[in-house]
Amino acid sequence: MGSTRQPGAGDLLEYEIRLNYVLPKYADPVICAYDVTKVRAGVVMDLIRTHPVVIMGGLLHENPFFVPPDQFLVEIRGRRRSQQQAS
Repeated sequence: MGSTRQPGAGDLLEYEIRLNYVLPKYADPVICAYDVTKVRAGVVMDLIRTHPVVIMGGLLHENPFFVPPDQFLVEIRGRRRSQQQAS
C-alpha cells in the first residue's frame, strides 16, 4: 500500500492513532498541525482519519472519515503484512 511507504510515516500514523487512547482523559485541547507539503497525499488522508474532529476552512468539524483506533490499528497491521508479503 503506497500511503505509508514514506520513511517514518507508519510510525507517525501509529502515534496519531494511539493518541486517541490518551487524549480523551484530559480536558485540554490538542491541535495536530502538519506541513502537507512534506508528506504524500495518502499519508495526509490517513492522518486525517485518526482525528475525531478536524479544522477545515478555519472551522471545527466532526470528522466523517474518523476511524476508531482499535479498528485503524488492525487496518495498518494488515497493510504491513501485505507489504512484507509483497517484498
